[in-house]
Amino acid sequence: MDTTPEHPAQRAWSLLLELMQAERPRFLRIATETGMTPTDLGVLKLVSEAGGPVPMQDLAQFHDKSSITRAVHRLVEAGLVERFENPTDRRAKLVALTDEGKALRQRALDAIRVPPDAFLELSAADLDHLARVLESVVPSGRREP
Repeated sequence: MDTTPEHPAQRAWSLLLELMQAERPRFLRIATETGMTPTDLGVLKLVSEAGGPVPMQDLAQFHDKSSITRAVHRLVEAGLVERFENPTDRRAKLVALTDEGKALRQRALDAIRVPPDAFLELSAADLDHLARVLESVVPSGRREP
């Protein structure tokens, strides 16, 4: 049996993964309550962060192309995004949020941002320290869920 102590980085990462796994049912519930799949919410997030129309191929950075195509189709059908030709490249399609898409994205974000109960048991000092540590490792621009 290996008795080598776990590296602190490995321990921290393992705990974050465990927390994400424990919270997964809540994220799935939120997606279901909004009538979306997790991929649909991810597309809304990426388009929202871009602040304007996004090329469809840019959306495939976190999902495979076919999943993105199906998600965008569902979102267009639901009136949450618009898909149109790129004026500079007619072969490419752009995706933009509608007002309804912005509103649904905000409702989902508000629900996701409610911290787990265990966080509410931590002191303000511990929460502040945790936030500062996480801010130092979360890539810039990717801080919101």
